[in-house]
Amino acid sequence: MISNSRIKQLTLLTNNSLIGSAASYFLSIYIANRFGAEKYGLYSYILTLSSFSLIFINWSSDQTAPSYFSQGLSKIELFNLIIFTRFIFYFISSFVLLIWINSNVFIFFCTLALNISSFNLSFIFEITGRNSIYSYIYLFERLFYVLCVFLAIYFGFIDIGIIIGIYIFVLAFSFYIQYFVFERECIVTFSLPSFYQLFSFVKKNLTVVIVSFSSFVYGGISRIFIQNKIGLVALGLFSSGMQITVLASIFQAQVERIWRLPLYAAFSEKNSIKIKEQIYSFLKFTTLPTILLSILIYFLSDYIVDILFSNDYHALKELLPIIAFFFITININSLLNICWFALNKNREYLIVSILMSGLLLIIFIFLPQNTPLIMFLFYILLTQVLTILYSLIRIYSEIKHIAKNFEF
Repeated sequence: MISNSRIKQLTLLTNNSLIGSAASYFLSIYIANRFGAEKYGLYSYILTLSSFSLIFINWSSDQTAPSYFSQGLSKIELFNLIIFTRFIFYFISSFVLLIWINSNVFIFFCTLALNISSFNLSFIFEITGRNSIYSYIYLFERLFYVLCVFLAIYFGFIDIGIIIGIYIFVLAFSFYIQYFVFERECIVTFSLPSFYQLFSFVKKNLTVVIVSFSSFVYGGISRIFIQNKIGLVALGLFSSGMQITVLASIFQAQVERIWRLPLYAAFSEKNSIKIKEQIYSFLKFTTLPTILLSILIYFLSDYIVDILFSNDYHALKELLPIIAFFFITININSLLNICWFALNKNREYLIVSILMSGLLLIIFIFLPQNTPLIMFLFYILLTQVLTILYSLIRIYSEIKHIAKNFEF
């Protein structure tokens, strides 16, 4: 059965991602303790700059590659188009970054080094149905990186530059496996895409990119407001608490790899029965377990905080029950994001995302100083729920329209 094969694949992908990400998570905690607040703050700032840059460099190509593939573009054509686009945007973002950070050469080169990760080939493995292989490559990359950093720390080499240097060293091995072991054909046959292909790709993906930037408001820009309104202690609590949602993000990244292409194909065929089957399987095998996990976290929040965190994070016991609901919003938003793009309703989705992220920014601006941290979480969750409700209504009406007009 298709459902059984998907569950097996989802279990494998999630397990591999969880192992690699768990190792990275505990390494991050250890590095934070070794660096101290100020130095770790600089390290986090570099990571934030890189995350922001990667949205621009990747240009949502991972999310949209299955759509182009289902519409007839070959693997080679997609490779040429996406890699060349990322290459161009890498240099544009580097120039903008140089102006942005002014004369801080260290931050500039560290961020540039991290941005090289944008040239991974996960999209190729996804469209060719080899997600399992890529999950093992990712697992190797994560574990090798963690091992190398721990060895460097053991021998007394602990510095931001060294950690990022190790990451690039490990990334080089990962890229060698991706490019020369599995996708040598793409390199040999590489050719520049036409200007029309490039322009069409950039234009079509623009709305998805803006949506990604607007989503960055929730997890990125919101931290700046928390720091300005409440202080570093509150920001530390917020960051530590939201770190738990990494579990949901890891799971969801693998879910998208499995359901994205079938959903695109069903919408492309304008087959409402297949669309409903894909959505039902998504809800059954991913949303339902996510809801159960959220309920578990909600009722066991005190125990979770006691197990994972020190006494400095005691206030998280009040915040974690609200954070648990983010697991559900992450899951449902993932499904709706696929549906919006599959329906080619990018502009409407763009407007909704900008309005909601703009609403959140306005709320943050007018919040008084020393607003309780729990209120920041509440407003973030509220705007996400409003976005979900609108999206559900619109996508449901579009599916009904397909059933009425395209099936006989």
